[in-house]
Amino acid sequence: MPGQLNGKIAIVTGSSRGIGKAIAKGFAKEGAKVVVCGRTSSAEPGVLSIEGTAQEIEQEGGQALAVACDVTSESDVNALVERALREWGQVDVLVNNAGILWRQGLLNTPSDKWNEIIRTNLDGPYYCAMAVLPGMMARRSGSIICITSGRAYSEDGQSTAYAATKAGLDRLTVKLATELRDHGVAVNALEPGATLTERLLDFNPQMDVTGWQRAEEKKIIPACVYLASLSGNEFTGRIVNQAEFGTTWP
Repeated sequence: MPGQLNGKIAIVTGSSRGIGKAIAKGFAKEGAKVVVCGRTSSAEPGVLSIEGTAQEIEQEGGQALAVACDVTSESDVNALVERALREWGQVDVLVNNAGILWRQGLLNTPSDKWNEIIRTNLDGPYYCAMAVLPGMMARRSGSIICITSGRAYSEDGQSTAYAATKAGLDRLTVKLATELRDHGVAVNALEPGATLTERLLDFNPQMDVTGWQRAEEKKIIPACVYLASLSGNEFTGRIVNQAEFGTTWP
């Protein structure tokens, strides 16, 4: 049975674990060939890594390519896209998922941490978009999905640097969508909501997870599959919440 993403080539950043891994596996189940990328590379069984995600995809009958990449490095990102083009010829979908969550307020954020968050959460999506856009624009087809956060609009004194980058990512999404409106490329941001991930549990081992859901239990995957299937300007420049998929949108 044909999948919704048959024939598409997708890059999912930060897909060794958590939301990125769930999206990569969801795309593969819908027929996409998936470039799994991130900083965690390991052939050890049981270690959460890009190789592990790729192996799980292949074991379930999908196609995946694991490529180590630090999105804060423009040369790493360019090499990632060049590898995808060599292996599979084009890139149809980019998911900017890689990100750093920092829960402290600004007064407890040293400059090195601030710079790390900015480089990962904003520079990374910029480098990735700039690397894939020439091909997408030439074909007048493609979709860029940025994973954002409701923290962008929170008013408490926590996660200040993280919130600032996610607010910036939302504006990047809207402005880039406007720039690309006549070039056949859709650009949207998805807010996945509070999601239970391995990294969250690593940082909060005593956390009460009652009521929390993993990505596979929410609407994140079908929402991303829909966004990945898009091209053109009919649905672009939107900041959407996964919980509302199928009701208020598309």
